[in-house]
Amino acid sequence: MQYPISFTQLEEGLSIYIPTPALVKSTYEQLLTKDAHTAFPFWAKEWAASKALNRFLKARPEYIKGKRVLEIGAGLGIPSLTIALQTHEIVISDHNKDAVALLQKNIHTLGLNNAKAICLDWNQFPKDLKFDTIL
Repeated sequence: MQYPISFTQLEEGLSIYIPTPALVKSTYEQLLTKDAHTAFPFWAKEWAASKALNRFLKARPEYIKGKRVLEIGAGLGIPSLTIALQTHEIVISDHNKDAVALLQKNIHTLGLNNAKAICLDWNQFPKDLKFDTIL
């Protein structure tokens, strides 16, 4: 993990590690001086779409309750981490290795035995993955 993290309580009542918002840009700029091809960490932000997805899933639990769920391009994985206990199994994916490392840390911190984080490029989606619901 290249970005400083802090344990944060989110409005959903979930406490997880997230990159410290005030340090994301400066850390990125430091990394950029070492490698001009460093991608900006879009995954390191709590997006409005994540909040909207949380509201939807709370209102429509039939999409997740007891189901096998995959979140693609999860970033911080807030929807998945919020609903994980309601699912049979949840796989939280992102293409960025730092995002996946942080997801793994949060899965461990929350003690989620039915969750895992994987690095996944949705342009080369494995055919053997089978899920009831894809976020």
